[in-house]
Parts: sequence; C-alpha cells; structure tokens
Amino acid sequence: MAAEGKNAVDINNDKQVCTGERAPEERRALSQSIKRSYERGRFETVSVLFWTFFKISPVTFGGGLAVIPVLEKELVERRGYITREEIIDLFAAAQTVPGAIAVNVATFLGYRLVGPLGAIMATFGAILPTFSIMLLLSIFYLSVAHHPLVEAAMYGLRPAIVALIAFAGVRVARTALIDRLTVGIAAGTYVLLTFLHFHPVLVIFLGGGFGLLVGWWRRWRQAVRGKLN
Repeated sequence: MAAEGKNAVDINNDKQVCTGERAPEERRALSQSIKRSYERGRFETVSVLFWTFFKISPVTFGGGLAVIPVLEKELVERRGYITREEIIDLFAAAQTVPGAIAVNVATFLGYRLVGPLGAIMATFGAILPTFSIMLLLSIFYLSVAHHPLVEAAMYGLRPAIVALIAFAGVRVARTALIDRLTVGIAAGTYVLLTFLHFHPVLVIFLGGGFGLLVGWWRRWRQAVRGKLN
C-alpha cells in the first residue's frame, strides 16, 4: 500500500511537471521571480541609458550627429540594445521636433527601450553635464574668451569637430544610402539646402513626404503584380 501511495504521488508530481500545473504558492513564487528579473533588467537599462548620455554629453562636440559614433559603440556594439538602422531612424525623428538633436535622441531612445522612466533618465543624463558646464563657462566666459590659450585651443578644436561630423556622416551614409533612389534624395536635399536655400525643417518634411509616396507606390505596384499573377 505504501508503495502504491508513493507511486501515486510520483505520478501526480510528474503530471504537474508535464502539464505545467503548480501549486498556488509555486505559481506566486515563480511570478515574483520573473517580476524581480524584469525589474532588475529594467533598472539596469535605465542606469545604462543615464550614464551613457551623462558620459558622452560633456565630451561630444559638433552637434547631434557627433553623438552617433559614441552611441553605436556603447548601445549597439557593446550592449546590443538597438541596431544601427534604429539609431538612424531615431535621429531622423529627432530632427523633426524643436530642440537639441542629442537631447531629443536621448528622450526617444529612453522611451523606446524602457518607457517614460527611460525617457526621463536618459534626457536628464544628457542635460545635466552640459548644463553644469555651460553655467560655469557663462560665469567665467568674459574673463577667458580672448585668452591666448583658449583661442589656441579653439583653433585646433574647430577642424577636429568638422572631421568628427564628417565621420558621423559617412557612418550614416553607409546605412541610409542603400540604392540609387536614396542617393538621389540625398543629392536633391543638398541642392535644396545649398543652392535654393530651403529651410532645413521644410527639407525634412519634404523628404518624409517623398518617402511616404514612394512606399505607397511600391505597395500599389506589388498589389497590381499580385493580381496579374
């Protein structure tokens, strides 16, 4: 009888394992464990976002595009949080709204990965160092603006910034210029900005509208081909 009882218990345990049935206490413990793991991962991502933008904000010169190589190295290559294509999309979206591009990217990226908390912390990390530095510089600017050492440093810093922006542009081009149409859009944008003096915001909206038209036309062509076949 004892052996039969033991066998019945083993059968019931095996049935619970096979069918996924668990006692209420086990289900609650498992649910809490999953929740704790999720919260730890979420907190880690928020911390990484804050410190990433906190580190790159005070050492990134040349505007928003100069942030791209640093973000790629930290969030794409090292962490694997996002792809290069997604970074380019975020920068494109960041340029359609007012404000500094780097700060807008921090907000969009934080929300994309974690939600509102990520957006707040990433934005705070991007703003805090530069705000503190600019506050100090504004206090002492008049006394050091024409200092020979400051002028000498700016003499070397300006071309370095140009090279950094050019490097970021080449990295973006490798991802964005994928066919003859995208190359044509880039060339047309250059003409509009350089020779026709279009406003950059207008050019951005024109590019987005043209992309929508191209996407609609391609879907329509595929639908027609599908019906013919």
